Amino acid sequence: MPSSRRALLAAGASALSVGCLGATNADPTDRESETDPTGTETTEDEPARRSTDDCTRGVDVEIAPFAPVEDLPTPLTDERRRILVAAVETGGHDVSSYGRQPVEDGTLFEHDGAFYRGSGSITDSETVPARRVDLSWSRERTAPANATVFEYDELPEPDRVALDYLVFGPVGSRPGGHPREGLSATDSPAPFPNVEDSTLVAEGGGWVRWKGREYEVEVGREDSMTRRTYRFTTREVAPDAGAFRSWAAEQYLFAESALSPPARRAVERAVAEDGYRDCDEPESETTALRKSLPASKALPRSGGRSWYVAVDGDRRRVSLREWVV
Repeated sequence: MPSSRRALLAAGASALSVGCLGATNADPTDRESETDPTGTETTEDEPARRSTDDCTRGVDVEIAPFAPVEDLPTPLTDERRRILVAAVETGGHDVSSYGRQPVEDGTLFEHDGAFYRGSGSITDSETVPARRVDLSWSRERTAPANATVFEYDELPEPDRVALDYLVFGPVGSRPGGHPREGLSATDSPAPFPNVEDSTLVAEGGGWVRWKGREYEVEVGREDSMTRRTYRFTTREVAPDAGAFRSWAAEQYLFAESALSPPARRAVERAVAEDGYRDCDEPESETTALRKSLPASKALPRSGGRSWYVAVDGDRRRVSLREWVV
């Protein structure tokens, strides 16, 4: 940004901060002022802003609208939503998975107009026989004319469990359908519960016809996997959208009046400039803002880098993203 435009924006942000602090009768000549080498006017209590051209590290301050009803609930796959809705409707829902917990604790979601927070706990864990498997499919390949082809629906349960895991992944991370272009898994562990009943293990693999696709499967060495059972429960946090907005404000909203004057100027600058980039300076307004925003009020899924902040009567998301050159 040219220095002349930076100076105008900085001056506008400074004037705005004076108005917010109530110093409406202040005379600019009452303050001792100076000009930094870049031509940006500063005052005794407002440090000069260094150009980021020669910085090796710094912070991007981003500001954006934030609507709790639309932006705060966790985006969910159909599978994860089904788990949580079942927990709402039954008071508790059990799910077994060979991967990590299918739905994270603290997940916020809406169901039938009300808003809930979900959580899960392990209720059982067991070791299950597994095999290392190679599996592949592509549009161009079909089973050779002399190959034995098994129909998926006719295979015993251990084989279907293994194929489900290889094609779709563990519960909670499934994409929602069969691959469209191709799929390849090499030496991948796959669970075979009740392995003695498995046709694929006994045959060492084969071709499997499933939903119009022919998968080639090779079963290799023995392995084991852990199957965990999770019980998911939910807690209603708000009966409707209006109550959810109030709940979100109580949980996360950070009043601008609670910011220090330098931190408030940083927010005002972000509003005026639609976000900005700053060097990592120990005494900068941006550093003051970072120190003023408590980690305990950071928004979910932001990695502790975004906050819900009241700005001039409006409510926005303020995000701080560190960078290194």
